Amino acid sequence: MLPLSFPKSFSRAMLLAFCAVATPALATTVVEFYNTTFDNYFITADANEAAAIDGGSAGPGWIRTGDTFNSGGSTPVCRFYSSQSPSHFYTIDASECEGLKQQQATTPATQERWNFEGIAFVSTPPAGGSCPAGTAPVYRVYNNGSSRGVGSNHRITSSLAARLEVVARGWSYEGVVMCAPVAAAAVLQPGAVGATGATGPAGPAGATGATGATGATGATGATGAAGPLNPNIITDAVKGNTALGISSLTANTTGAANTGSGKSALAGC
Repeated sequence: MLPLSFPKSFSRAMLLAFCAVATPALATTVVEFYNTTFDNYFITADANEAAAIDGGSAGPGWIRTGDTFNSGGSTPVCRFYSSQSPSHFYTIDASECEGLKQQQATTPATQERWNFEGIAFVSTPPAGGSCPAGTAPVYRVYNNGSSRGVGSNHRITSSLAARLEVVARGWSYEGVVMCAPVAAAAVLQPGAVGATGATGPAGPAGATGATGATGATGATGATGAAGPLNPNIITDAVKGNTALGISSLTANTTGAANTGSGKSALAGC
């Protein structure tokens, strides 16, 4: 990395206090801070560290910018701190991380170098400067500290507006350096057993069964013998009626109509 300059207004005690903050733990939200004194940016995924900075343990001038992005992925992000200024550097590039570690091992602590602090969080590396679906680009911008005679600092942000703002102030855009998940990674926990659902409505009635076969017709009984003729039954052949006892019918032997009296030739009807 580019050499760092130690600001005269920054004391060694402040540097040690800032770097003594607990090593960041893996978290879901990466929070950005800005130091109004040194014009430096810093990010952390450790909520306890963020709270400590809010409380002033890292020295005066640190405020939250309001910019955040989500951690999550399978690749660790290395975090380094400057030996000469209140500045941190982050990289997801394994070769860049290893190169800075080697530089630290061969450079005296009194000289400008980046000291490895640990894994800040996890993320996803870009491919050809592009991020996969479901992630957002995270940009890195450099303040050109070595050429300006100030401590080197990088702004790591997913905000395009923030990137453009510091570029307008003379910072150099270094590209997309990691890809943040659009939604915070969730830790799956076993859920409680749900309540038994309500009984569903009764199903439709089954089809009516087939009608049984009709039983065989019984045999016809034998015809009884004819009884003797009742002599008291006389058939009225003319009217088709049957009279019991002696008939009141008097036959009209002539069969002619009785036109004189207007009565029927059949008397007694």
